[in-house]
Amino acid sequence: MELVVVAGPDQGRAFQLTAQSVIGRDPTATVHLTDEEVSRRHAIVSVGEGQVTIEDLGSFNGTRMNDRDVEHEMPLNIGDQVRLGQKILELREIAGSEDPDAMRPTRTSLPRQG
Repeated sequence: MELVVVAGPDQGRAFQLTAQSVIGRDPTATVHLTDEEVSRRHAIVSVGEGQVTIEDLGSFNGTRMNDRDVEHEMPLNIGDQVRLGQKILELREIAGSEDPDAMRPTRTSLPRQG
């Protein structure tokens, strides 16, 4: 999974998500943004157990997802858009990152012994 900046400063930048990805101006944030309207530790995206969630970390300007305020941990789905400051980020699946458990099995021939 990745968050891609689709509007605002840094448009086109993409950030690959980890199990716990902090979004903010802090240089150590997984999703490091330079927008002054974004808090140092603005929000957190959690990936795991078959779902993705987002939670605001008490930011001054708030976090919006699909034009709704993020007031508690909320599910985040592919295509959802998140507004922080002047930026809009969209959750996307990275090409080739299919769930290994959902992939079709492949058959390969093993060399004959003998």
